[in-house]
Amino acid sequence: MKYKILIEESKENQILIKNALSGRKSEGKRKKVVAGFLSLSMQHHHSISLLVENKLYSSAFALLRHLFDAVYRGTWISLAASDDEIENFSIDKDFEFKNTYKLAKDIDKKINVTTFHDVYKQNSPLLHGMTHGGIEQIGRQFDKDGDTIQTTFDNEALFALLNSSNVSLGMILLAFGDVEEDELLINLAHKIIKEE
Repeated sequence: MKYKILIEESKENQILIKNALSGRKSEGKRKKVVAGFLSLSMQHHHSISLLVENKLYSSAFALLRHLFDAVYRGTWISLAASDDEIENFSIDKDFEFKNTYKLAKDIDKKINVTTFHDVYKQNSPLLHGMTHGGIEQIGRQFDKDGDTIQTTFDNEALFALLNSSNVSLGMILLAFGDVEEDELLINLAHKIIKEE
């Protein structure tokens, strides 16, 4: 069961990040907002690992969508948001995030790649179905004959879930390290992303 190795890596990554952030204070609204999204992402990441470890697979998959949203929003704030957008978000003044697809486009435009858009496009149908009770989620509540209620997630699916969760955590840590201009965090983020 290869996915169990990723659970242990997830726990190790959480400890490494907590140690790297221990006692850190962020100054300025952009940095504080990105720090908030990093913290939220860390909670989602940790929860996904705990849910898989406790065989609550459906809930773990549903939470992946929220992790993606936090990572994309935090990265967008870090790289592409204007000062006015950050201010309006910070005081909750008529601010609504663009949909994740548009955030991904904005991020990619800023860093001159298509990575964020491509990853979102590839994962979007699964994320929606697993979060909102689509056939991807409901179909996995029965055995292969479709008669007996029995959660059916194979090792490959669980490995992919945990891998996506770990990479997502590395991505938001990279965004935070970038906005903080902190090489320690940037290097740790690259390590987490490359492990997967």
